[in-house]
Amino acid sequence: MRLRDRDETGICTEPSTATLACFPFGDLPTKELSAWEAICDADERFANPFFRPELMGEIAAVRPGAEVAVLYSGEQPTAFFPFERHGVSKAIPVGDSFSDYH
Repeated sequence: MRLRDRDETGICTEPSTATLACFPFGDLPTKELSAWEAICDADERFANPFFRPELMGEIAAVRPGAEVAVLYSGEQPTAFFPFERHGVSKAIPVGDSFSDYH
């Protein structure tokens, strides 16, 4: 994947093919779960358990509003944003009261 062109302010200057989809954690497809694990395994910055899908699974077992927003570049999942949905218009970081890594 190449970095997209940016102007002097850091704003992307070319169109993006990125898309976003949200899934309840239990409905996250295997392809996406595997990609999330691979991203975490490939970069030591994501070694903290709060970035791992395993902890998300534990939290989702007791918090039914736990979801994952998946960012795609084309068909490839490239980023994962776990959150807890509160109502129809509010989201907070998953495990918010347990972690300051958000």
